Amino acid sequence: MTAQRPYIFLSHSRQNLPFRDAFIERLTSAGFALWYDERDIEPGSRWTKSIEMAIKNCAAVVLIHSAESVTSRWIERETLYADELEKPILIAQMDDTPIPFTMKELQAVPFKEAGAKTDREASFERLIKALNKVSALKNPEKAIEKKKKVLRDHRFFKHLRKLPDGEVCAQTALDLLEWAEANVDEISFSGNKEPALAAVLWIGNGGLTVFRVRAYPRQPSIEIPFGDLAAFAPYDQPGERQRLLRRLNFLMPAGEEFDEGRADRRPNLPIARALASADALADLKKILDTMVEQLRARDSVEG
Repeated sequence: MTAQRPYIFLSHSRQNLPFRDAFIERLTSAGFALWYDERDIEPGSRWTKSIEMAIKNCAAVVLIHSAESVTSRWIERETLYADELEKPILIAQMDDTPIPFTMKELQAVPFKEAGAKTDREASFERLIKALNKVSALKNPEKAIEKKKKVLRDHRFFKHLRKLPDGEVCAQTALDLLEWAEANVDEISFSGNKEPALAAVLWIGNGGLTVFRVRAYPRQPSIEIPFGDLAAFAPYDQPGERQRLLRRLNFLMPAGEEFDEGRADRRPNLPIARALASADALADLKKILDTMVEQLRARDSVEG
């Protein structure tokens, strides 16, 4: 979950690109943000995971329903998953093809008799009116702030504040949360006794955690999962992991630098002693910026 502008997931058949382009033009001009596969799945990304997360994070789904769409297994999966998540789903019915039984209760806007330009515009107006009833789309700024508040009010940060150097650790974690919102694809929380915040990229076959904020009872830390990084270029090369480790060592207290063996494990930077200063935190963000840039670039090439 990240705090971003609420958007509409556009589900369509590749055989209906003229329809899709008309919807993109009209809904964009009405002020809506859209997600569709051809533009928003980055080269090299895994389609299934990208589509899953796009549906999970969308505010609503618009299905362009046609004779072609009912034969698409992808569209069936997308619609079933969106329904499972209780996402608002609106059907734009482009022809006389019957709506499948599983979608009978969904709201449909007929476009099938919209032959003239004025008729098509009337159908779009009905669709836009329906979309404007979706609270997140009606007031996107409020929806963004609400999602940001949900993240920042997570009990993880309250737990951090109860630990040694709690205020410093919680503020550092909040700063890294803000960085993650702008740079990664998913933010998640896990654990109970030793909870963690994870920043995840949707690359490779199953994604990669770039870092975790670990709420260890004695010493909250930032974990960089080098062992997982080793499966992704360019960090599949030992020399690249060693270089990254050396950069992290500049942040470590004197005498506590990581030895070379940590380049295949999960080195942890103690927050209060390694990242308490603004300069140190800024340097860590630069390191993370470089990691994300390199990982995305190589994933794109290899995909």
